[in-house]
Amino acid sequence: MKKRIAALILAVLMAASVMGGCAAGKVAPSKYATTAIATIGDETIYMDELNYYVRVNQYESEQMGMLESYGISKWTDPVNFYNIMTYIPADSLRDQAMTMVRQAYVMANEAEKAGITLSAKDAAAIADAINEFLAGDEALVKAVDLSADRLKEILTRNALANKMYEQYSATVDTTVTDDEALQYDVTYLAIGPTTLLDLDVAEGMTAEKLANEIVDKVNEGSDLTVALKGYKLKGTPITMGDSDFADTFGPTVAKLEVGKAAAVESKNAGTFYVVVRDSLKNDEATASKKAELEAKKISEAFAKVYPDWEAAYAFEAEYKLIDGLEVSDPIYVKK
Repeated sequence: MKKRIAALILAVLMAASVMGGCAAGKVAPSKYATTAIATIGDETIYMDELNYYVRVNQYESEQMGMLESYGISKWTDPVNFYNIMTYIPADSLRDQAMTMVRQAYVMANEAEKAGITLSAKDAAAIADAINEFLAGDEALVKAVDLSADRLKEILTRNALANKMYEQYSATVDTTVTDDEALQYDVTYLAIGPTTLLDLDVAEGMTAEKLANEIVDKVNEGSDLTVALKGYKLKGTPITMGDSDFADTFGPTVAKLEVGKAAAVESKNAGTFYVVVRDSLKNDEATASKKAELEAKKISEAFAKVYPDWEAAYAFEAEYKLIDGLEVSDPIYVKK
């Protein structure tokens, strides 16, 4: 088990649905444990569990620089995208967390129906996760404000949900062909009219002509770095597969031999790509891509069956109370 704060949170989530409702007054943290915000089947969901999911997701998002990426300092700040729409990060954070809570209950109940139980190893992993969490960042622990027993209840539900997902995953055909997963190394650069303005080139030189000159040097045996010498140009190394860059240089690269180059015209007038195939196969990247595609097959199959599982459980939510869990100041502080 990976040692991370949300180690037992559901690994695969459906897209968070936007939950409507009018804004409500803030619910005092001291009342989270006794404030019922929803029922699912014959079970009651309380605010303290939603708060756990919200705070963990909030904290991890802040660690990844989410606020900076939005250009805001608080979760309540509005974000304007191209002056077309206004998106409130806090709303999405809370809505996603509510979706996660609901899924945890559904999946845990489905696990019990399927006769899935937790092993001693699972129990030990839960205990380790609780201890790690409580010994972690004091600001997050304070924001979550849950006892070890309550954390155990929540994480046990997550563990059952994850085991249900694992059992379902084993029934999915995850076959990925070698061609689908194949990844290889390529170096490319773009040469356009503006590029030529910064280069010491002969009068009448065009992007196409320069690109072909560089390609010819590579195909005659020169390394790309050598072929670019004197032009103040530099290639960009990437790892890709046959299906990548399909509308640009992808199809051309797929046919290149290792060490060979080609010039490919861009959709931008007068701009050409120089591409060099650096390897036949990148083993590490191919293995990673294969795992990614296998996981995608499982998640796509899961997304088709999960709605039927969820539909079997009557769900009633008090949206005004849910909105009463406010998200404002960041929890994570860079050190």
